[in-house]
Formats: sequence, structure tokens, C-alpha cells
Amino acid sequence: MKSRMGLVTVLLCALSACSVPGMSGGNSEPSSSSSPQSSQTSTNDDDNGDIDSGDVDAENIVGDWTAAKTEWTVHFKSDGTFVEDFQGFEDFRVGRYTVKDDEVTLVGGDGYSDVGTIKDDGRLKFKLGTLTKEE
Repeated sequence: MKSRMGLVTVLLCALSACSVPGMSGGNSEPSSSSSPQSSQTSTNDDDNGDIDSGDVDAENIVGDWTAAKTEWTVHFKSDGTFVEDFQGFEDFRVGRYTVKDDEVTLVGGDGYSDVGTIKDDGRLKFKLGTLTKEE
């Protein structure tokens, strides 16, 4: 159990450090713009947050997103915060997220950032895995 937790911690730290351009790891400080920013361009008037053409923004990202292959779930909340579950560990990491253009940035309370790309099909691609919104 201890070795699994250690491995998970090392993996997430390594992936987090690699995802910030120009950083070699260590102490990365969260950016000062850690509040959610809406770049809403969708003309979809539905209020249910469905993603039908890859239009992901700060408003319709809210919900639970899962990468089943890596057993990783990110719960995006409407207040601009997120909670990650990883391989059976609930509330593994918490922090704030931003959505800008075609990127989602997760800034954890640990100071590490993960940047993911919003794909055309509405999925979120991170180094750890590709998240799909749960319905």
C-alpha cells in the first residue's frame, strides 16, 4: 500500500512538473489568474451543459470527467475549483482551474499545474489521460 501511494505521488509530481512549459520541476507557484475565465463561444441555448461539438468552456466544464484507463476522475465545480480522485484515492488533489481558448489549466493546492487541451470531440487531453464527461 505504501509503495503504491509513493508511486502515485511520484507519478503525479513528475507529470505535473512536465506540464508547465519552461519549468524543470520543483516549486512552481500558481499563476495569479487562478479564477475561472469564461471564453464562451457556444451558441447552444441548452442549459444542461451537454457537449455536442467540442465546445467546452468554463460554464459547461462543470461536472465529473473520467479517464477510465488511468482510473482518474476530475470533479470540476462551478466555483472554479476541482477535486481529483486517482486510482481509488478520493480527494487525492484539490485546487483551482481555468479555461481559456482550447486549454484547461489545473492548479493544485500543491502548487503544481497541469495543462490539458480541449479536443474537437469535447474530451480533455492531459498527460495523465484523456478525460470524458460523465453524463
